[in-house]
Amino acid sequence: MLNLTTLLSTANINPSDVLVLRHRPIEAKLRKSLPALALKRPDLFRFYQQLQYPKVESAMRKATYIASFVGLDDNRSIFCYLYRNAGPIEIDEKTFWRMPENRELRDDFGMLGWLENDRKTALWFELKEENNLLEYRGRLEITWAPPAKSWYRWAHKNTFPITAIHEESVLDSQPIDWRMLSLEWVELTVLPKSWEDKLSQWRGIYLIENTKDRKLYVGAAYGENNLLGRWRDYMRSGDGGNKLLKNLDPTFFRFSILQITAHDLPADEVIELEKTWKKRLNTLLPNGLNMQ
Repeated sequence: MLNLTTLLSTANINPSDVLVLRHRPIEAKLRKSLPALALKRPDLFRFYQQLQYPKVESAMRKATYIASFVGLDDNRSIFCYLYRNAGPIEIDEKTFWRMPENRELRDDFGMLGWLENDRKTALWFELKEENNLLEYRGRLEITWAPPAKSWYRWAHKNTFPITAIHEESVLDSQPIDWRMLSLEWVELTVLPKSWEDKLSQWRGIYLIENTKDRKLYVGAAYGENNLLGRWRDYMRSGDGGNKLLKNLDPTFFRFSILQITAHDLPADEVIELEKTWKKRLNTLLPNGLNMQ
């Protein structure tokens, strides 16, 4: 069976120079968003791994390359990037948090950040994206042998069977079930393309919950690009043009779908459905965030 070591050698990369990292964050929001960040925000994905625990620091100092994977479950792992390790610099915690990318990862995606409070300084590794294996990004799947918590390993000392080379990027083709969909506002910026395609086809009734006070807003999507177009309005402005949402912090908004309608259902009929949901969920002032 073809394995990662063979693939690296074929690409003229010495496996003994490659440290393989498998990322599956302990922070729930970051774990959920990491595949999309690898695809749409490679800057944040890279920043997430440039600071490590002391044991990983020691290994990274010896590595010429970092092969970066996202863990999808206990052993499935999807290739994201091959980096050349340009070496570390020593930083302190204040320097770490002065970097806007780290603050964004913390504030928007829940990253804990500085890994040990008693550390005075840590190593910050400069990682440069390589073009080698570019065609396998999001497509190459390997098996990560147990234990899963051992998430950094040398390529030449381990066997990583290649279990699939997918036709399309797994990072961009995640299945979506509108009944189970629940997205925070910041997640609207990193939707997989396959989700965007579906949302652009779906018109219907959606719900926004302000998790800060549990008040609800019911809306209807029937215009250009349907739900995707409407939710993009919120992504850009935060309030989507709704008066009662204007002075609220959108980072507390959670989006879900109440009902999908026929793709050609007339707008006036979608609006009538919206009214029934407002009544059922009691979202009109003063109990909710709908004005009428």
